Amino acid sequence: MVDGMDAAALLDGLNDAQRQAVTSDAAPLVILAGAGSGKTRVLTRRIAYRCATETADPRHVVALTFTRKAAGELGNRLRSRTPSCDVRGPTDTSHRRPCWSARPPSSPGCSGVARA
Repeated sequence: MVDGMDAAALLDGLNDAQRQAVTSDAAPLVILAGAGSGKTRVLTRRIAYRCATETADPRHVVALTFTRKAAGELGNRLRSRTPSCDVRGPTDTSHRRPCWSARPPSSPGCSGVARA
């Protein structure tokens, strides 16, 4: 557990497909799901879960979304779930998609597909 983040608590309220996506060892991971299915929930919990279990270096985490609204929501949820990480964004990628990055405060600066 990192800085008070409880990995098991991050799985509360997820269905089986969401839980599988959050705990998957695949990296990078693509989440394909329809509107209202919990994609943002899965992305934020996956990032927080991997930080909590120390299976990902927060300096190397990037989450991509297709709209600024989704990026804003993703950023807000990441900040509330990962207080020990410096969440930065949005920034535009070369494809003009908003991108969020979670990094440790001291920092200078997804292989598989899951259906949720």
